[in-house]
Amino acid sequence: MNAIAWLITMICGVFARFPRRRRIVLLSRQSHNPLDFRILEPYLRQAFPNHRIVRCTVRKGGRLGIVTMMEQMWLSSTSTLCIVDGYVPAVSIPRNHDGLRDAMPPCVQMWHALGAVKKFGYQSLDTPAGRSSKAAHALAMHRGYAFVISGFSGTVHDLADAFGYDDRSIRPLGLPRADYLTRPEYAARRRYNSDATRRWLELSDSMLRDHTIVLYAPTFRKNAADEQWHRHYIESLYESLPEDAILVVSGHPLDTMHETWLEGRARLRFLRSVASIDALSFADYVVTDYSAVAFESMLLKRPTLFYVPDIDEYRASPGLNIDMESMLPTVTFRDARDLGKYIARDRIEHCYDVSALHEFCASYGIADVRESSTSSCERIIRALTPLVDERQAVREHVAVAVPVRVPVPVPVTAAAVAARVPTASTVL
Repeated sequence: MNAIAWLITMICGVFARFPRRRRIVLLSRQSHNPLDFRILEPYLRQAFPNHRIVRCTVRKGGRLGIVTMMEQMWLSSTSTLCIVDGYVPAVSIPRNHDGLRDAMPPCVQMWHALGAVKKFGYQSLDTPAGRSSKAAHALAMHRGYAFVISGFSGTVHDLADAFGYDDRSIRPLGLPRADYLTRPEYAARRRYNSDATRRWLELSDSMLRDHTIVLYAPTFRKNAADEQWHRHYIESLYESLPEDAILVVSGHPLDTMHETWLEGRARLRFLRSVASIDALSFADYVVTDYSAVAFESMLLKRPTLFYVPDIDEYRASPGLNIDMESMLPTVTFRDARDLGKYIARDRIEHCYDVSALHEFCASYGIADVRESSTSSCERIIRALTPLVDERQAVREHVAVAVPVRVPVPVPVTAAAVAARVPTASTVL
């Protein structure tokens, strides 16, 4: 890992000698075509017309090849501003080097989830589901951000812990996906995508009218104790739901599900290669566990339930920022049979605990984003503007290069690497 970090630092050191371009770059290792980037791009073009907006993401399938990695290093070193939606080595590693930090353009982290139920990053180091401390320090995990954009005010402290910054570095501006879900200007686009998702799932109008649609969107599990958890949890839910219910399973992009396990189940659908966000509008219930889908569902005021048979395991690794069994006990279930009975009773008695969700949304800042008169994208643009000098009268490709010292890789001990990891104040 140290060798990888040295190589990336060396290459970025060479690239940093080239002139900066009037370019804002969007980098991702999370997705080939991130929704937040697609929503934000028109705002960037309008706000910064003298800058090119360039996107560089992983290929379909989530693989970061050598060519894409080199391209991300070049763009990270020679652009005006970088925006990322997760950890990107081409951003964090060179910005953690004393000889390059000041020569690199600013970078903003726009985390790809509205909230964080489970712990991640520096919160979960050295747990079975997290990274090792050695890897985090060697690869400068999440170093070098000017600030971090979060989805809601309730995420500030959790993201500060996860990224290793102080609370002041986390700005709860909302994410572009919140605009997509709630703003009227995206209504036609939402309807089109929702209808396309329904057709893909072969759900007719009569089926939506005569059946209860239950969307199950579990989170990604790394090193789960039950290697067959997908099959076991899906089977349990399917068998426990009312007979009129259709179970739509939306797996995490990083998970591999084998739908052949459950062939022949007439009331079962698998949502593949389609975002679960476009199935929320026609779902009667959204069932999840520790996934950020819960925040999207609550933002839309969908009846949200939590199925957490392995919550004790998750409390230990990676840990929980939000313990739903404690905070929302009336809509949280360990046993699929209890969840199925709750849905069956709610269809007749309308007993879903709406007040509990309202209280949670108010305390977490979800209601504030939903009811805001300004969009998340507008707030993000205002925050980015000080980092982009739109008035600079320097044409693209003729900017003056900033001379920097190209770092030479030398043997580094683990202690020395750890000592060089900056605090939030030194990064910012």
